[in-house]
Amino acid sequence: MPTTLKTPRHARALPPGKRWKKRFKRMGWIGLGFLAMGVVVFLLLPVWMSNAQGRAWVLDRLNAGSAARISCDDWSLSWFKGTRIKNLAITLPDNSRLLFCPHIKTELTLWGILRGNYDLGSTTVETLQVNLTKYADGSTSLDALSAPPSPATPATPGTGLLERLRSLRGSLQVQSAVVTVNSALAGGGVGESVTYTDVRAALTIAA
Repeated sequence: MPTTLKTPRHARALPPGKRWKKRFKRMGWIGLGFLAMGVVVFLLLPVWMSNAQGRAWVLDRLNAGSAARISCDDWSLSWFKGTRIKNLAITLPDNSRLLFCPHIKTELTLWGILRGNYDLGSTTVETLQVNLTKYADGSTSLDALSAPPSPATPATPGTGLLERLRSLRGSLQVQSAVVTVNSALAGGGVGESVTYTDVRAALTIAA
């Protein structure tokens, strides 16, 4: 008696219409998976960048190649809301502070930061402390914000904090500040010092 071999169900060829329908269905599930991942990243990225690990990641890249160091104890980032920064400080190579501010409220958003658009909008600066020093060679402590050009390519500008923040702009309201201007003598001696207290200012920064 002849034996009839049956083709397994999974090996049977599907009609072209059903085959394409199956492929589109599979592609649809893959697309939904990527969409879900994108939504999760969108929701969690501000949270991650606002915690200690994300903040350290951002500051490491901001400070890369710069003599001065910028730091802060805390900040809150959002895609479309403003940013609050706590204890912002800029420290010079000799560990002295160039700037310190315990609280800053700005309209800078995470969306703008990722696009390299440092638009501070209307920014309130409270209890700002600034210490400027003029050295005997004519340079100032502000020069530490701009890294020197590379010896291999002297015509190329450095990549310090000043260069990274070239697109910084906004309207700053300094509610209270203490500004100290020092002069350093040759050999490391201390010259004159002038301190201005309760300084209030409205500054407009153009990119």
